[in-house]
Amino acid sequence: MDSESDDYNERILEELFYDLDKLPSTWHSLKDAEYSIHTIVQKSFMNFFNCLPTSKQEDENYKNSLLSSLENMIMAVSHEKVFRFICLKLEAEDELMYTKCCDLSALKVTPDQLGALEDYSIPLPATIVELASLDLHETPADKLTCLSTAFDLTLAELKGAIVEVIALTCDNKIPILNVSDITPILATIIIHAKPVHLISNLYYIENFHWSKNKGSEYLLAFKTAVDKLKVVTVDVLLPRSNRIYCDIGLEDVMKMTSNADDKYDQKGQQISVPNNPLDRHIEHFTNMITTSVLDHINI
Repeated sequence: MDSESDDYNERILEELFYDLDKLPSTWHSLKDAEYSIHTIVQKSFMNFFNCLPTSKQEDENYKNSLLSSLENMIMAVSHEKVFRFICLKLEAEDELMYTKCCDLSALKVTPDQLGALEDYSIPLPATIVELASLDLHETPADKLTCLSTAFDLTLAELKGAIVEVIALTCDNKIPILNVSDITPILATIIIHAKPVHLISNLYYIENFHWSKNKGSEYLLAFKTAVDKLKVVTVDVLLPRSNRIYCDIGLEDVMKMTSNADDKYDQKGQQISVPNNPLDRHIEHFTNMITTSVLDHINI
């Protein structure tokens, strides 16, 4: 029986790779491409599903795992053809978004200029690096994981900063971060990450990832940020807060350290603590400068 099952599975795989080999190098439309790939995914899933014992067929988790595994394999094999076609069809939109990101990045746009609360406008380099790697991933599932990681890094940095402030101020009230708080921050991350094929990637994730049971909220969050960026122009940018520093020069360092000195008495005791994430970030930066200078003096 096992031998017959193995032979059957082998024939299914042979048929699957035969179907993948027959994929055209181009399609008439994006919908045609989606239908073509989805048909292969559904066909291979049903072929494997029909040879499963009843207990496995009734196990929703097993079925989802099977569909996800088949989809990932099929998308990995067909990625070059499919994603190249999507990028070709959405080339103008990708170029428009990439050019806008480059222009706004050159202006060193900060989250507060896009409507984020000043207190939440802290640097998020890890998130920018993560999102910048979006094109390096192949399957829609892997690309969605990239978005979710970038989102989680953003939330972790913000929540970590908020918790630090609460610990210092003895304030037990934890602010709730909502969509209006996160969207301009994600938009700023997109600007500085400058993903070359952002629109194509979002389309790829949304339309070629049929097994996704979770993660749609991350896709929606970035799509909302992109929609915000589409209507952003230099004319509508808000003034940047003078508490936020992009390229930090000598004058900025002197100003930051001077402001930090005002928070200590003559005995070096701290007389005021940062009461928001941005002030906490500035304090961290100032402490790093002080430590570096002292280390240099002690050499």
